[in-house]
Amino acid sequence: MALNKTTTMAELPRLLEIANRMRKELDIRDRSYFWSTYKDCFVGEDAVTWMVETGVAGSIKEAVDIGNQLQNLGFLEHVVQEHQFKNKPLFY
Repeated sequence: MALNKTTTMAELPRLLEIANRMRKELDIRDRSYFWSTYKDCFVGEDAVTWMVETGVAGSIKEAVDIGNQLQNLGFLEHVVQEHQFKNKPLFY
């Protein structure tokens, strides 16, 4: 887990807590897209909605920023490593 330019050591406990809550509270399941099935994933736009509705983030932009921090730290990844975290119907 590498820190990026925008993540500080002080932020790590909060980000770890968010990642753990996401595992427990998001709809994580196998999902299909065309002829492929992806195991144990969630939808990016659902995660953004969850972050805003639960108060984890104060805005959509902040939720996307948190998602990208989590991705940069290795807490989540796009199912085929093609996208940064986005407020779109992409699987992570």
